[in-house]
Amino acid sequence: FISNELAENILRAGKTINFLRECCNDRSWAQNEELIGAREDATLLQYGQGRELESVVTRASKVIDAHLMKTLFEKHGLNE
Repeated sequence: FISNELAENILRAGKTINFLRECCNDRSWAQNEELIGAREDATLLQYGQGRELESVVTRASKVIDAHLMKTLFEKHGLNE
C-alpha cells in the first residue's frame, strides 16, 4: 500500500495534468525530457518499492508543476 501523502501527491499531479489538458489546451508537458525519464523509471518499479515510487512521483510532480506555472505566466498572462 501507499501512504496517504503519496496518494494525495499522485491525485494532485493528475488534477494538474487534467487542468493543463482541458483548461489550457496544453499537452506539451508530456514531451519534457525529465518527465519521460520519470516514466521510464516507473516502468521498472516492482511491488514493494515504495521509496522508489515516491521518488518517481515527486520527480514527475515537480516537472508538471513547473510546466503549469510556466504556462500560466507565459502563455496566459497570469502576472499581468
